[in-house]
Amino acid sequence: MAKLDLATYGRACPRAKLVLAGWSQGGALISDIIAGGGQGVSLIGPFCEQPNTTALNPQTFPGNRVAAVVTFGELHHTAGQSYNVGNGSLADGVCEIRSCALTSKLTDVLTSISCLV
Repeated sequence: MAKLDLATYGRACPRAKLVLAGWSQGGALISDIIAGGGQGVSLIGPFCEQPNTTALNPQTFPGNRVAAVVTFGELHHTAGQSYNVGNGSLADGVCEIRSCALTSKLTDVLTSISCLV
């Protein structure tokens, strides 16, 4: 559904650039949008199981309209990636790490902020 929303907005506003941002479960959803995933991982217990999705292609619409991606405290944060910032950058998130681990070509516009409290 979220990818459909991006495409709908992109068609309605053809000159707009897209900025994707999410915190916690929203960050997990954003990373699933750009890298593909879901893999049946529950984001908030039995209430929200993300279906399998394909990665957003940065060469085609709407992926070619993404100007920036920022996640904060993402649940399936992957440690040690070049796009990580914050004192939690070396720690994995609390949910299962997906095999795709954000190998997306959109990582050049991604910043993942993770802080240990």
